[in-house]
Amino acid sequence: MRRIPASMSARAARAAGRPLWLAALSLLLVGAAACGHLTTSQPGQGASDALTRVSMGGIGCLAPAKPSPAGGCVTTDAATGISARVTDAYADVTGTLVHLVAANTYNYPLMLNGQLALKSGYVLLGANGGFGSTGETLIGDEPLPPQDFAPRVEIIATATLSPPVSFGLAPPTYPPAPPWLNRLDRIAIRVPFTLSPPRWGGFTYHQPPVVEQGIGVQVQILDVSPTHESCVGEAGGARVELRFTGLPADLELLSFIRVQSQRASNGSACYGGGTGSSGDNGPGLFELHIPGMTLASPVMTLLQSPQWPTGGNQTSEQPVVGPAGTVQFEVAFLGSGAPNGQPATLTISSIQRLTGGADPLKGTYPSLPTYQITLPMR
Repeated sequence: MRRIPASMSARAARAAGRPLWLAALSLLLVGAAACGHLTTSQPGQGASDALTRVSMGGIGCLAPAKPSPAGGCVTTDAATGISARVTDAYADVTGTLVHLVAANTYNYPLMLNGQLALKSGYVLLGANGGFGSTGETLIGDEPLPPQDFAPRVEIIATATLSPPVSFGLAPPTYPPAPPWLNRLDRIAIRVPFTLSPPRWGGFTYHQPPVVEQGIGVQVQILDVSPTHESCVGEAGGARVELRFTGLPADLELLSFIRVQSQRASNGSACYGGGTGSSGDNGPGLFELHIPGMTLASPVMTLLQSPQWPTGGNQTSEQPVVGPAGTVQFEVAFLGSGAPNGQPATLTISSIQRLTGGADPLKGTYPSLPTYQITLPMR
């Protein structure tokens, strides 16, 4: 029985469905591709003016959240006195990052978990790692879906809490237990806020798949965000959404989950901490070259569909591509610079053909074909 790679977070393991990082939007270029049709995506609608909004620089607070004297936006549960506060937030085409802290009038230490959702109800997937401790968490999620980019985007951070965990170490000394401790599992605090994600623009492609050995790859979207300063320092880059077709039905989804990426593991620079990285070490690799930009290895690789199972006793080889033979994938790259209008190139290589429970850590296995895909940008 093989286990799921430790580098994949619990929230990343549930990656499924649809598809991470502040200025107004502008569209890039409009044109036609020589070997297919290309259109630019349109910016989405802004946040509803019916909601209460208070400007907080990069973050705007939406009711019931209010501006906090300590900075950011805070919501307080009137029945318990527990509060949750978004102190920093950041989003562009490479990821969504939110620092969330909790406090209570009893000063009782609580473990904090956070989840991000959009106004539409879509829950962002935890594809880019994160860092948490007692009373605070840094949520590192997937980029906003292309259709949800707008000059102001509404995001809802939901805080859920649990009692502290000592991990079997010396018994800690806690203050008297508050009366609401035994019903923490029924307390969820919503902190709605807005921010302005920078995005130069996006391209939607309608090119035919590039087919090798009967397996096709079709890039559907290329998005770019400009280099800018954020709570994690210099940010910006690009992401692609693509679709594999003609895959063997028994190909394990682990073949795609293991492709190379570097995720933020304790990237707590949003609140003055250090930074670090962890991720899957391949051997599969996505490389994106955009003339005028310098792009690093993927900061995020996200399986969109089929779904990775979230419950039960499945071993890692059980989730497979299935009879449809398709896989939807998203890849984000941190980078700098600006596109100069010349075509971009995406190269895909060394994705393992894992079938039948083969252990990818104990041998060399066949790979999917190598692809090089040209993406017009004008």
